[in-house]
Amino acid sequence: MFFLYIDESGDPGRYLDANRNPIPGSSERFTLGGIIVDEDARCNMSMDVTALALSFFPQPTVDKTKLHYQQLIQKAPPYDSLSDSGRLHLADGMFGIIRDSPCMLLSVTIDLANHFTQYRHPINPKAYAMLIMLERFQDFLASEGSQGIAIYERISRRERKRLKGTMKRLKEVLAFRRHVELNNIVGDIQSGDPLKEPILQLADFFAYATQIMYNTNYEKKRRWESIKEKYYNLDGGYFYSGNVYR
Repeated sequence: MFFLYIDESGDPGRYLDANRNPIPGSSERFTLGGIIVDEDARCNMSMDVTALALSFFPQPTVDKTKLHYQQLIQKAPPYDSLSDSGRLHLADGMFGIIRDSPCMLLSVTIDLANHFTQYRHPINPKAYAMLIMLERFQDFLASEGSQGIAIYERISRRERKRLKGTMKRLKEVLAFRRHVELNNIVGDIQSGDPLKEPILQLADFFAYATQIMYNTNYEKKRRWESIKEKYYNLDGGYFYSGNVYR
């Protein structure tokens, strides 16, 4: 059994207002970052994240604080208690766990400016990104001859139902391009608590690093470059690549 842990970066809401002008403060892109692990890696990487967090913060803080890359960069609490070198070492540690562990990466980034401009009635970009993510996970599972479970950070029953309905319609609309049955993925997307599933914290760092790379037109790509070899099917083509930009 494999597990796909998914987190997001950016706001998938509308990028343009009613007059087709960019909404101030809205995200230009939306990214999903996914980390695939087997049962052994799931246990070991979770323990590694917890141990790393405890080397910087006391137990009570670790028990109630998700390690969050954007907040770390912005020196928000509790990261304001760390020195610049401490914050750097914490980030190094998180990306080091990804780099040195037996895991695989998937990412999907949607250019919201293009998405909301190109289509008269644009589909929910989160649902679009999630469908692509699950199709790539299905490809991985089929290649391994195994089954898998997708876990998304704190997805509500209402949002799961809405995403599921939108993805179903998308599959029908896009079937002429590529039709993928998600037969190896068990059940619906599960909701995960990052404090109980620490790999979701790693997915947060990965998703934000990917988002930063695209937002800066590849100027800030060091973190992404440090783990890109962990991708499943890196640059594998439009329908099969594990790193997707649409």
